[in-house]
Amino acid sequence: MKFVARTALLAAAGALALTATGLAAGGLGTANADPTKPAANTTAAQPRMLTPQQRATLRSTGHLSVVRQTRKHGAVTMLVQRGVIEAVGATSITLRSKDGYTHSYVINAVTKVRERRQRVAVGALHIGERAMVVAVATPHGDLARRISCLRPA
Repeated sequence: MKFVARTALLAAAGALALTATGLAAGGLGTANADPTKPAANTTAAQPRMLTPQQRATLRSTGHLSVVRQTRKHGAVTMLVQRGVIEAVGATSITLRSKDGYTHSYVINAVTKVRERRQRVAVGALHIGERAMVVAVATPHGDLARRISCLRPA
């Protein structure tokens, strides 16, 4: 009986001490903080676009389609293809993957063309070179958002 009373007394004294110093109920000096929200200084890791299984599929076949849920547009189908450039022009590019899959993508002012993280013009791409395209499926054609030239260093 004495043990239970003594434990309760120590617990009450500890709670009183924490309340007196402003450290109780939700954080350092913030008694009305919402414990369900993350702290302002925490940085959450950004989720990757592709899962490890999808990356393996892309490596083995050379092409992949992924449906992403966005706040603004709802479900969006993203297309990723790696392969050899079969045709390239000012408004389109065609790639052939290693499994024989061939697809054309629309190029517009939004499309970014990169080589080793540096911006290059669409005219810098040549037939027979390796490239990777990330595109958005639209009713008017698949719009290339990013084209990465995969030239050896």
